[in-house]
Amino acid sequence: MKKNIRYKPSKVNAGMTIVVGGVMAVIGLTTILPAALMSGFLPMLLFAVVWIGGVVAITVVNGLYLFGKRDNTNLFGHYEITDEDPPRQEVSSFGYDSPEHQHITPTGLDPKARLEQLETLKEAGLLTPEEYDQKRREILRNL
Repeated sequence: MKKNIRYKPSKVNAGMTIVVGGVMAVIGLTTILPAALMSGFLPMLLFAVVWIGGVVAITVVNGLYLFGKRDNTNLFGHYEITDEDPPRQEVSSFGYDSPEHQHITPTGLDPKARLEQLETLKEAGLLTPEEYDQKRREILRNL
């Protein structure tokens, strides 16, 4: 069975991104761009252009998520997860008490360790006396 999952930010997330994007655009236009133009340093000017362009793109995309009427997940921020469940394999008589698994204990512990574990569970109040006696008899029977 395949499952396709599409990610799209929530309305609150998109709204907050628009607010932060607006603040960052104002900072870019009033501080970074004038400083870059006054310095005449080309890498700083390129940084200012990339900064403002990125902020505007993020703000516009989130505006489409927030105010758009159609599914805009094909824009930035879109990804799909395809999850395929592995085919199920039918296993007959997989229990530890089946004839071909008689040598395997349910927890992989030797009987002494299982009895100690059982005693610890009883002392902790996780087993009733009846459950303790039943499991103890089962462990001893499998010796």
